[in-house]
Amino acid sequence: MTDAPKRSLPELPEPGQAHVLAEKLVRWYARHRRPLPWRRTCDPYAIWVSEVMLQQTQVATVIPYYQRFLKRFPTPQALARASADDVLRVWQGLGYYRRALNLWSACRRLMQRHRGQWPQDRQSWCRLPGVGQYTAGAILSQAFGQKVPAVDANAARVLARLFGLQIPLDRSAARRWLVQAAERLLERQTPGECNQALMELGALVCTPAEPRCPTCPLASECWARQHRRASAIPVKTRRPIVRREEVALLLHRRGRFLLTRSDPSGTDPWPGLWHFPAATLRESTSARRVLGQLAHRFGCRIGAAQELFGMQYRITRHVVAVRVFQAQAHRVGDRREGTAWLRLSDLCRRPVCAPHLRIARRLGRLARRHRQ
Repeated sequence: MTDAPKRSLPELPEPGQAHVLAEKLVRWYARHRRPLPWRRTCDPYAIWVSEVMLQQTQVATVIPYYQRFLKRFPTPQALARASADDVLRVWQGLGYYRRALNLWSACRRLMQRHRGQWPQDRQSWCRLPGVGQYTAGAILSQAFGQKVPAVDANAARVLARLFGLQIPLDRSAARRWLVQAAERLLERQTPGECNQALMELGALVCTPAEPRCPTCPLASECWARQHRRASAIPVKTRRPIVRREEVALLLHRRGRFLLTRSDPSGTDPWPGLWHFPAATLRESTSARRVLGQLAHRFGCRIGAAQELFGMQYRITRHVVAVRVFQAQAHRVGDRREGTAWLRLSDLCRRPVCAPHLRIARRLGRLARRHRQ
């Protein structure tokens, strides 16, 4: 490995160099781009939906959800008229549900405050819930042809390797530099095509592991390849895995189970979704005590709770071990807002968070075995 020069922020490309790089990039994109459904439209709404779904989710997973979502909500007006439950039910299984609620809230605000007119500048877009600099740039460049950069993780990786950015990408100085570098590439190009070309190169060629450098149209200009540093760039900030334990309480009466709905505007990882009563289990607190507190919170009294099984799920950097208990509700108070007593077979009619949907399915299998 050659000794690479030590520097924090590289020089931004000169206009002439940026033009050459952008031309190579766009020519490559014209030949190798994937025929993705959102690339066949200039509709701002359809592009917006695709960009929201593609955040932290792979393309192959997104495609059927994207098609189903647009069929159910073909316009921002249709989405704004829907209920939160309707939106979450169509989104169910795609994960990161805050994205769906933000998109729904943003369309409602678009109808109420903007009278259905599309914002024409990045600042106005970024005032909508869930819309950041990247999403605004993607919509403005692809739908409206504005020269606004859109730097996602794929584009950031390409730019970091191409010019030799050797500081973590989550630092503010690195983010500013990446946007400036992307702006240079857009100066004399069709902005939507150039932005997508940069992202596509990162998705197909300049991949996180084992980049396909010999097939890259920018290989001869790439700093990381020249210095054999592609595997070390981008520089990563290591974040530890956080482990915690939860209890889930399956409160039942007359063949029905209690479910509760998370606050759509709260900090819960499953905003607006239904789930069984659950709580974090601290080291200093017994499971029995937490179960009693859970039951009391919903106006119920329970006797002995039976531990049924354990399971585990992962969300971002958190690994959560869940102990699942079942108990009969002997006394039930007045029905509380955001709660419902449902049969297991009725859960499909509500948007239920994925881990607790797994719990329900496993409980259903246990019940069938018991009947046999």
